[in-house]
Amino acid sequence: MKHSRYFVLVILFILAALTFGCGESKSEKLKSGVMFAESALAQVGPNPFMRAQYKALIDAGQTPADFIKAVQPKDQGFPSFEYEKPTHTWTIVIRPGTKDPDELFIEGYGDDTKNPIVTKSVVVKLPEE
Repeated sequence: MKHSRYFVLVILFILAALTFGCGESKSEKLKSGVMFAESALAQVGPNPFMRAQYKALIDAGQTPADFIKAVQPKDQGFPSFEYEKPTHTWTIVIRPGTKDPDELFIEGYGDDTKNPIVTKSVVVKLPEE
């Protein structure tokens, strides 16, 4: 009788851990990653520290996607950022805009690399020196 109570308690604990411990879905993590990228890129103009890091990476031949990888928290950010086009599923792509040379599109792709789940745009304007 005692063992069955413990068994039921263990099963309830496992179910609760699975329910509350799984966190965000892949789609929600993707959307959060796009929002983070949009926010970080929007800070390049007004924030001197972000601007310096962005400029240093771009001047060294890196891409805006590399900048996002560099500024996101380790082990907490979205795992895949790419530049210009998606090479696999569940990735965030940062690509140049079509009208304004300072505009960047941020696109979050799920299982379909032809159609993004979420798309944002941001203007990254560095002050003239």
